[in-house]
Amino acid sequence: MKKYILVPTILLFSSITFAKEHRVETPGGSIIFATDDSEKSQRKFFGADLWFTGSVNHEKRNVMSVVYSTSGVKLDPEVKEKEFSKHKDEMRKFAKERGYLDVNFKPYQYEKIRNDLSYHNFVWSYKKDNLDFLEESYYVECNNILFIAKATTTLDSKSDQDKFKKIIENVRCVK
Repeated sequence: MKKYILVPTILLFSSITFAKEHRVETPGGSIIFATDDSEKSQRKFFGADLWFTGSVNHEKRNVMSVVYSTSGVKLDPEVKEKEFSKHKDEMRKFAKERGYLDVNFKPYQYEKIRNDLSYHNFVWSYKKDNLDFLEESYYVECNNILFIAKATTTLDSKSDQDKFKKIIENVRCVK
């Protein structure tokens, strides 16, 4: 059982949250994901370094996988339209092979969160087995460590989509 001592100044806040860390050790340093205490993760599952779980919607669990890629890299802050078009063509081919329908792409985005954290974001949606899915890929540069995170959710799972994005945008990498 956890015991907490609250001093009067802390009582000014309406809610207090406690963070938990999920750490991936890499040759280039540690990738540290901070979440609330209730967040569950799975390590070294299906080839991913780390998995975060979301809610179950329509009998499908929302998940985000994280795979360490390399260290000592810099992402180009711009993906050219030609490169994005090639990506979309490959994803359409992948979708056709798997029987996905109603394939749509959101515009590509590059986000710089801090001096030591930025990411490329590719988002697409599709229908499979009468369910609508959303997949977000994050190619993240964090203090010269590159990792890839992929979140797969049902399209109506806005809270998990926001949660996974928040996990990415609050990551820390230390050497």
